[in-house]
Amino acid sequence: MPVTRVLSCIQPTGDVHLGNFLGALRPWVEGQHEKDAFHGIVDLHALTITEQPDIVGQATLRLAAVLFAVGLDPDVATVFVQSHVTEHSQLGWIM
Repeated sequence: MPVTRVLSCIQPTGDVHLGNFLGALRPWVEGQHEKDAFHGIVDLHALTITEQPDIVGQATLRLAAVLFAVGLDPDVATVFVQSHVTEHSQLGWIM
């Protein structure tokens, strides 16, 4: 069965570097026209590794800007922020 939908996420925990671009972001951009693509910024996951949660919000905005700058097209691929999908947290409580 061919893959028709892709979900890939990235944490806003630091600056995007060449490894991020070559290993994740470039394939995201290249594949966005081939599959139903969903790309998330998982900011709630990033809260577990910082003692300054206000920085996560700033880093999330910067990362979103980078995703669009490298070529992700919001008219083609769905780009979302984890904390903006309330069902994610709700399901976490249920589980």
